[in-house]
Amino acid sequence: MAQTGKMQTYQDVIEALLRQSAILPPKLLERVENFIEENKRLSFTTREEFIRDAIRFRLERHSGKYEYLKIPKEQYEQLNEAVRKMSTPYHSAEEFINA
Repeated sequence: MAQTGKMQTYQDVIEALLRQSAILPPKLLERVENFIEENKRLSFTTREEFIRDAIRFRLERHSGKYEYLKIPKEQYEQLNEAVRKMSTPYHSAEEFINA
């Protein structure tokens, strides 16, 4: 009743819960919880918050508005170093790409 403002049957409540739920494997949830614990600097406090953010990211990524590149961290750091060494007004690879 709280969300709809009308009386709901037990069946209505179960159907609403099922529409708003996703069943995830326990090992995946464990990975999410470990990630949150190990990366507190990212400010995720619950697995639900992390999962919502992950879904938003995937929707944006597959919207066709952006091009995403997968670059090994070591190579990205080398690119940052090269950009810094060149005589350009940019301080990082990200600044260079955005410009």
